Amino acid sequence: MNALVSSSQGGVMTAQEKVSLALLDQLASCVLLLDESREIVILNTAAETILEASAARLGGSNIAQVIDLDDTLDSLLSQALENNYPVVKRELDILLRGGQRFCVDLVVSPISLEQAPHLLLEFNPVDRLHAISEDEHMWQAQASLRQIIRGLAHEVKNPLGGIRGAAQLLARELESPTLREYTDVIMEEVDRLRALVDRLLGPRNAFILA
Repeated sequence: MNALVSSSQGGVMTAQEKVSLALLDQLASCVLLLDESREIVILNTAAETILEASAARLGGSNIAQVIDLDDTLDSLLSQALENNYPVVKRELDILLRGGQRFCVDLVVSPISLEQAPHLLLEFNPVDRLHAISEDEHMWQAQASLRQIIRGLAHEVKNPLGGIRGAAQLLARELESPTLREYTDVIMEEVDRLRALVDRLLGPRNAFILA
């Protein structure tokens, strides 16, 4: 989606602008460019998603019409513009005019475009970063658990072959059918345990281990 709201050349984008905006739209971070009056000049697709509005709709709007400018956020914007130096705020709570609330990591960078001061806002929802981190931890825990189960299954399965073989040899030595019933029970239980272990190991490993 086109992230450009207004262009320096009467609404006609240059090739360089098109490339720059295409790159902005590939970023996962939400990016907004404000002019000195804090009106939205540019926003990328990620920002459109989080703000739940298109660039065409938000173009020219004051940031205060989109985000509740509390004392903290207002101070950050003023500080960056007055000192001409980037400011960073971690885990900042922002409230959209639509009522949605987010916790974000915010970077405000002052830049000069056509000799006019602008502010570049980049923010990432912390909730999303935490979710990614939690998913990664969960995946690692599941991988570790699978490794433990696989190791345990091998430890259980390896002696089962010896037990079954010993039961078969014993059955051949026994002349009494009644006694051979006990060895049959042993082999049946061993086979049941081997089938259970095969299910734990998964179909790819079931045929590898004898």
